[in-house]
Amino acid sequence: MKALRSAGVILIIGAILFAVGSFSPSIGVFWESDEASKLQLLQEGRSLWQITHLLWIVGALVTVVGLGLVTYHLRRTRVSLLAFLGFIAVALGAVVGVWHLYLRAADATAFVQGGLPDWHYGVYTVLTLLGLAIYGFVYLRAGLPRWLGYVSIGGAALAFIGFVALQMVWPPLSYYVLTFLAGVVLVRLEE
Repeated sequence: MKALRSAGVILIIGAILFAVGSFSPSIGVFWESDEASKLQLLQEGRSLWQITHLLWIVGALVTVVGLGLVTYHLRRTRVSLLAFLGFIAVALGAVVGVWHLYLRAADATAFVQGGLPDWHYGVYTVLTLLGLAIYGFVYLRAGLPRWLGYVSIGGAALAFIGFVALQMVWPPLSYYVLTFLAGVVLVRLEE
């Protein structure tokens, strides 16, 4: 169980890093209605915009490491293949998501003007939510608290519905709420 506790700590750290970025003042750009206001906000807070993206990138990557440790710990159990599939989905999603965040941080003007590909965020979201739902089934079958499995599956499904209903405008922080909860549960496991 010690290995799962370590994975839990890493999941909590990843979620907190992502959350700190998500509450940065620079995300106000997403609520601005016109291009000129967005560009002005980003020009005035260019460094903060880049720091926010760095926090998101590091948070996402740290979370992948945490889920990798969960998967590694479960490698000799009956859920090893399922955990591996969940890990692959989340890891591939993170690669695409990190690339998307890098492009946005590197060229904020192209982001505001719609010059960056939209598909990056869509692929990141679908793969991440698929992976988190798979981990929900892993939690159910690995003997972890059942509510964690159901919350992971349900939370991923609700986030996907929101993502589709709002036409790809959905806060990814909701994904990291799920990994934060998993981290807390893992840290609190009995010996």
